Amino acid sequence: MPISETELSMAIWKLEYMGESKFPYRLRIIQGERVLLALRTQDKWPGAKGNAFCLPDESNPFHEGQVIEEVPVVSFQRIGKRLVVVLDRMKNKRCDFVFVTKSFKNKPGTYETIFWRTQQGIKERKPRVKLSVYKKGEFTVWIDKQEKYPWSFGSCSIEKHSLPAGDYALVINNEILALVERKTFQNLLAEFRHLAAFHQALSELERYPHAALVIEAIYADFLNPKKQSFYPPSFCAAALAEIQAFHPKLSVIFAGSRKLANEWTYQFFRLLYGWKNQQVSSLVAEPTTVYLPREITGNCYTQIEGQILTLLPSSFTLKEAHEAFPQISKETLKKKLKELCEKGILSVKKEKNRLLWTKNFSSSPN
Repeated sequence: MPISETELSMAIWKLEYMGESKFPYRLRIIQGERVLLALRTQDKWPGAKGNAFCLPDESNPFHEGQVIEEVPVVSFQRIGKRLVVVLDRMKNKRCDFVFVTKSFKNKPGTYETIFWRTQQGIKERKPRVKLSVYKKGEFTVWIDKQEKYPWSFGSCSIEKHSLPAGDYALVINNEILALVERKTFQNLLAEFRHLAAFHQALSELERYPHAALVIEAIYADFLNPKKQSFYPPSFCAAALAEIQAFHPKLSVIFAGSRKLANEWTYQFFRLLYGWKNQQVSSLVAEPTTVYLPREITGNCYTQIEGQILTLLPSSFTLKEAHEAFPQISKETLKKKLKELCEKGILSVKKEKNRLLWTKNFSSSPN
């Protein structure tokens, strides 16, 4: 059974026991044939403190250790200097890796330290409050030529262009990184008259990786008959909900006023500029495509169980099971087959020097 495109794009969290004394475990995040992250750890998961020190893995990548677990990665995202990972299981599913660059004390140069932290460890540590990204500096903003009375962006470089969508664009190396569509209270009310056409414009806007609709009003204004009497409040509420529901990749911001809408957009662009120019650890490879959050099933073994019962013949060997599910290690399959035998769903016997599993259809779920 060939591996689907979905399986090729899915990243796998793979933990192996390598047998060394100080850092016996190798942790890798693998997408297809690419290794996105490879570290050596002292334990399978950070202990009670929720914080563990890691080393870069310098072992032979072709040398396989004893596989402890393989778990699909639900989310894989870089936030500042942290690599945030969410796994498809009920427990021990959220963690991040922090890459900190430090200077040598007795010689020139720098080195990198890596900390593996769990969600609980982050909460208990109570660090000082700080942002994930902070970078001072001027950036370039393109403003659409048709924009009247544009917002101000301080000492940033401002250029007038005919934008493909939106009114303001953050530009780095002549490439648009983010777009903002500005709407006053009256502008947005006018768009309600041609909502289908407005959806088309927003659809083009949300094609960009970072896009927002910023409104110079608060949500309550649209439901207040004293502010506007042309549309019933129920219609305005439904129209605003429709905009967000049909464009889930678009951030809809009710800033409240022109000044606050301007400030929100400036901070939005400033943070993205800092994030884009932030140095990334050489130990982390970017996914081959944008790694979209995957559906959390709660336990990846549940999916394997259903596939074993529906896709495999009534009797099968471990080799046949592994050929049907090449993305799953033999150790993981053995573990799941053992669980199904304990539940009475499968039975196993030795036949011609090999193990043969048989489905007990009377015990299998419908």
